[in-house]
Amino acid sequence: MPATKAHDIAAVVGAIDPQSANNTTLTSDWVDMSKFKTAAFVLSVGVTDCTVAFKLVEAKDSSATGAQDLSGKAITSYTATDDNKQAVISVNDTDLTVNTGYGWVRASITLSNATAGLVSLVAIGLQPRFLPASDNKHADCFQTV
Repeated sequence: MPATKAHDIAAVVGAIDPQSANNTTLTSDWVDMSKFKTAAFVLSVGVTDCTVAFKLVEAKDSSATGAQDLSGKAITSYTATDDNKQAVISVNDTDLTVNTGYGWVRASITLSNATAGLVSLVAIGLQPRFLPASDNKHADCFQTV
């Protein structure tokens, strides 16, 4: 049996490209949780002098129909001195309000008014319903080797 490759079981399914931002809210691409049983949203904060809040939002489709905060899926905000740190929020398909049609999730990062905050985020789909996971990678995922 051939060895399992990471891209068989995990795929980049969304992102917030690395950037310097302030006094704004950035959102990732919507992740279709019907294709994965779980996903991890990985925030990376560089040098910053602002507060950074990070949470997950659920919706009924990729057009943000009925978008609402996903209960229990937010970090304690970074402070202006929390430079060069990462945070991960994991979500299972069962965490969504599926009984009323919610099946999509994305990250939301809010930066306070300051000089700048350097941030990026990668969303990784895990436990795909069908292999390989890379079949459902985000269009901006340039290469999978």
